[in-house]
Formats: sequence, C-alpha cells, structure tokens
Amino acid sequence: MASRLILGTAQLGMAYGINNSTGQPDPILAKGIIEEAFRQGIIAFDTAQAYGQSEAVLGRAFTSLSIADKVRVITKLDPTLDDQNAAALHNGVIGSLVRLKVKSLEVLMLHRQEQLLAWGPQIYPALRPLQTAGKVKRFGVSVYTPQAARQALESEGIYSVQVPSNILDQRFERAGIFRLAKERGKELYVRSVYLQGLLLMEPDKVPARLQFAVPYIAQVKALAQQYHVTLCELCLGYALAKWPDALIIVGAETVGQVAENAKIARGQLPKALVDNADILFKNVDERAVNPVLWPK
Repeated sequence: MASRLILGTAQLGMAYGINNSTGQPDPILAKGIIEEAFRQGIIAFDTAQAYGQSEAVLGRAFTSLSIADKVRVITKLDPTLDDQNAAALHNGVIGSLVRLKVKSLEVLMLHRQEQLLAWGPQIYPALRPLQTAGKVKRFGVSVYTPQAARQALESEGIYSVQVPSNILDQRFERAGIFRLAKERGKELYVRSVYLQGLLLMEPDKVPARLQFAVPYIAQVKALAQQYHVTLCELCLGYALAKWPDALIIVGAETVGQVAENAKIARGQLPKALVDNADILFKNVDERAVNPVLWPK
C-alpha cells in the first residue's frame, strides 16, 4: 500500500544520491513531485534541517497545494546545534515549523546516532515541552549501526527509529532490530532501499572508487532478470515484503518515479524471490552496504 511509503525529500533541497543524474529539481518540478505523492496516497514526508532548502521547498508546496493540515512531516535536528543549549534546540524546531508551514511535526529525529549520548541528559529535557505543547508528536533518531538502533529502541522518550536496510543489507535483520521494535511497540522507518541509487546503476557505470560493490550489483540485476521484474520493483518490493511492519522511505527526482514507486507498493513480489534474495545476499561485504565506509 502506498500509505506505507514516505517520500524522502533530500533530493528536493540539494543534489543527492550517487545515481542522481538530474540534480536538485526546480521549484515547479519539486511541487509536482509532492503533489503526485499526495495524489498517490503518500501523506508523510521525510526531511531534515540539514537537507539544504528541503524544508522550505516542502512548506511552499504544502501551502500552494492547500495540504499543510493533511500531511505528516518527519524532520531531523541540525547535528551542528549545541546539544547543551536548550534555547538553540527549541528554536531549531520552531524554525522547522515555520519553514514547513505546519502546526506540528509527526516525528522530530536526531540526525546522527552520536546525538544519543546527549539524548537523556540534555536533548530530551529541552525538547519535551514542545511535545507537551503539541508541536512535536513523537521523537526519534536516524542511525546507521544495529548497536545504535538497539540503544535507541531501549531509550526513554524515543519512539521512532530510522535505519538503512535493503536487499543487500541484512545487518539490522540479523541483529534482531525489527523483532525488537515490534516487541517494544515502537516504529521503524527503513531508508536506503536503493542504497543511494547504487542498486539501480548498471555495473559498468559504478564509480571506480566503488568497484568492490560491482559483483553484488551484477547479482541484483541478474536476480531481477530471472524473475522478470525491474530493479525498482525488486528493491522496493523486497523492502515492503521483508519488513511488513516498517514504513519505507523512498526519494524521487521525477513525478514519474513517484508514480512508479506507488504502483510497486500496490503489488507484491513472489515469496520465492524474497527467499532467494535472502540466501543470495546472506554474506555481503559491509563496505558495499555502508556508505560511511565508501572511499570519498
């Protein structure tokens, strides 16, 4: 269902993704992407204070389309804000609300897992009044290791955790993070289902610095061909089938991509394909799935 999809909007505020061939969309295209998402039943939008102009682009589109009271926005605190400065944290959230032109945030997330160190002592006490006032519904964090995901799920006040997972990346599944979230009654957001676009690239187009990932990319392509599905159908369909309780964040650079993602969400991959992928990609080199480890 399209309602499980969240539109990732880093692309709307800056050039983003290793496979981004179009750059940052102009305002008209950005509005078109947001309008198509809403038309397809995608009412949640993932952004961040650090995503360039993304929040402002969303806010202008929400107002122009008269949907500001109908959308749900997940944004992330600027990681450069001083964790010790309650006023700076508070003002950062108010700034997001002003740019987004919404009355409240569905989820306010820490942008970096390192900020978890200051969550209990400084950040949570500083931001809790905003929740009490109805400006923020839930708090969360975006992480990139299973250890941090577990810490977040066990932290007081954190309800939503965003993790990177995809057909190649089974680290969080193996670590029991999806099971733990369900046990704790907390929600997971899955990002990076296309691995920043790497999974959609032709093997011969992969940059030289990422050549170690080429064998896996070739295997993904071969699997899609074997089951007669597109790479998008394979990657997004896998995430939707594999993690049925999670919400899936997926970006788009064109209106057509939004429509395609919504169409994929209405379908279902064969169970045999999902099972085959799990076996095929059981032992993937972490360098291939963790952008933090990619050479610059």
